[in-house]
Amino acid sequence: LSLAKHAMKSKEDAIPVEIIDNIDSDIYIVCYFEEIERAIINLIDNSFDSLISKSLEEKNFQATLAIELIQKNGAITITIIDNGMGIPKYLIEKVKEPFFTTKEAGKGTGLGLSMIHDIVTSQGGEFSIDSKEGLYTKMIMTFIV
Repeated sequence: LSLAKHAMKSKEDAIPVEIIDNIDSDIYIVCYFEEIERAIINLIDNSFDSLISKSLEEKNFQATLAIELIQKNGAITITIIDNGMGIPKYLIEKVKEPFFTTKEAGKGTGLGLSMIHDIVTSQGGEFSIDSKEGLYTKMIMTFIV
């Protein structure tokens, strides 16, 4: 989270973002930490891009990003929610395909969400997306323990 915050602040078009976190620091799981960390940073970076885009469209927009890490009912869940542009329903499954991107040319690799999906599933987890265009995007990584 700290690394992603610093990356956001260093962006040329950075905006103020209210960050809400609910992180249980007592959670333990055997995993490839660096891969999960890369997935989280990528998700947060995508959220910041969406928040920046929405701030350009809506005057007086208050950008919010919420991050949750909890363990409940035998599962560890990492949830990242932003109130940015959202993803149209017809694109939800497509964004998990390699090289698919909704970003302008030169503004991304098209590897983001497909890479995250692969990282999470390779470690026995599930990756899901819930989004309403124009309202929010919620990305959820779940690992059974």
